[in-house]
Amino acid sequence: MSIQLFTSYYAGPKKGLQVSVSRREPKGYIISHSLKELAPHGWMLAPHVKQFEYEKEYVKILAKTTPEAVLTKVADWCNFTGQKEVTFLCWEKPGDFCHRHLIAAWLMDAGYEVNEIGAVDSKKAKVEVKDAQLSLF
Repeated sequence: MSIQLFTSYYAGPKKGLQVSVSRREPKGYIISHSLKELAPHGWMLAPHVKQFEYEKEYVKILAKTTPEAVLTKVADWCNFTGQKEVTFLCWEKPGDFCHRHLIAAWLMDAGYEVNEIGAVDSKKAKVEVKDAQLSLF
């Protein structure tokens, strides 16, 4: 089964299976699938943490798994639910720095296509992911 991968935020548009990649979901938001192993550590969300520090630490989180392991789990969920699209969700609006852009870059670096839903300018969204990818490695 071919699966299309997307990223978005909780208040934004979504496609297919909704998968949380955050530490928690909005109050009252019901979600049945989550990848807590891709969520940032709580201390990383503190206002004093600079983006470059965040990215450096987030790479360590990604290093604990592989894109293939993550997508195998997601494919199992899709096979069970019959979905062919997946949206990885977290809190930040398109254009704002967010770890889902780092997840997208990580997956893209492994050869998978990932698109941000709701980006005002899709070219801008791809540049942000590309820039994040460059800072990952």
